[in-house]
Amino acid sequence: MREWDGPTAECLAPFTDAATMTIRFHDGWPFQHPRLFVRDLDAPHVNAAGELCLWGVGAVTDEWLTFSGFVSRIEEWAHRAATNGFGPEDFALDAHLAFEEIRPAAMATVDLGDLRLRGARGGIVDVSGRWATKHVLEVVRGSGNPIQGRAYWVAEPNTAPRCLDDVRSLLSTSQRNNFDRRYRGVADGGRTQLFIVGWDRQRGEEALVVLAEKRDERVVTESIQIAPVDTTVLKLRAGPDQDVLSDRCVVVFGVGAIGSHLACRLADSGIGRLVLVDSDRLRPGDVVRHAADRRLVGFLKVHAVNAILEQRAPWTAVQSIAESPWSPDGLAKIIEGSDCVVDATGLQSFTSQLSLVTDRARVPLVATALHQSGAISRVRRQATADDTLISDRSPDTGHRDLPSAPEAFAYEPGCSAPVNNAPPVSVAAAAARTASVVVDFLTGTLAYSDEVIEVLRPLDVSPFDQVGLVAK
Repeated sequence: MREWDGPTAECLAPFTDAATMTIRFHDGWPFQHPRLFVRDLDAPHVNAAGELCLWGVGAVTDEWLTFSGFVSRIEEWAHRAATNGFGPEDFALDAHLAFEEIRPAAMATVDLGDLRLRGARGGIVDVSGRWATKHVLEVVRGSGNPIQGRAYWVAEPNTAPRCLDDVRSLLSTSQRNNFDRRYRGVADGGRTQLFIVGWDRQRGEEALVVLAEKRDERVVTESIQIAPVDTTVLKLRAGPDQDVLSDRCVVVFGVGAIGSHLACRLADSGIGRLVLVDSDRLRPGDVVRHAADRRLVGFLKVHAVNAILEQRAPWTAVQSIAESPWSPDGLAKIIEGSDCVVDATGLQSFTSQLSLVTDRARVPLVATALHQSGAISRVRRQATADDTLISDRSPDTGHRDLPSAPEAFAYEPGCSAPVNNAPPVSVAAAAARTASVVVDFLTGTLAYSDEVIEVLRPLDVSPFDQVGLVAK
């Protein structure tokens, strides 16, 4: 790391009396921006070390390639600080980073909505925490965990608190008295205390988590990165279709390799309800391509996938049916009321039967399978008035036959079903494509045709000799 020390930019004079500023060049410059440090700077978006948040991580610009460009960005930052003109793009500095002491490599998971800080009596809520792992502090409302604490709701501060005095200055009289009493308990009784300060900000709620504990007759107070587990926060990564998908129900027959990953992708995207149908148990060999890991070996596959989805997508209600039904009446009962059925069994005979059952019940169907040892993925949709019945498809209906060369199978001791050595990447690709087709239909986009064939590894026969989608 290299540093440059020089006179403080004139535009920062209203915010500090410091005569000098420091520019630090970290590894990666000129592709990574330099950092600016100014002592005793009283303005937003500055941490306790005096670092100004000039650019977010991964910013792309050539401003920092020249000193004049760097100063121009400082002037822009100073203007925004003076006029309270910071926008959402400026929120690159987490509140915990502004604090004078930080516990490295640690995060506090908490459901901020469950704390119900807004409107709490006196703006004080009982909280408690426990170290679930060396790096994760689980925080909940109430006193059920070993580390006791309090959470306080305050008015939005001009800057994130950088020390205990800053924290105390944000509290009301009753909150401050409560805080001081509990903080003294750390020094007097050695009891670790947890404190959370929450407030509204431009982009929503923000919070600072502080842990105070006694070490060698001294009280050490450190901020911990907050990691919300609120459903609304988790869904920030669920994609743009979550609102539409939240009231949809999908039935998945077969939650093996493709089906397990497919179920995860649908739930991750915001599906409100999944019905999983499969009678098999997870074997050690399955884990190579399955969404579940070896900790779930021996579980029914439907229960294993359910366990995964509880952690990944708590907004999805999952019904597990540990059966492999073939009865038309039984199948009709399972799919009743669903918005789409997915056949991921890979059994052509079952697909043909399900095609007739779903057509009779007027329930949309999507069937998926890998062929030629994972070289080809085919996703077939039977959902709109223009889609041909899957059981009736042939070249005469405008649908391609797939290559019919024999496929290689292996047999695992203790398992009567043959093992097709399709690569895990082919499984992942097929699951993702199938999920895309299902979401495409449920959202009414209909960008896909009723049959999507993708070559994942080229074969010797045209048009399957080139990687990519095959025209219908």
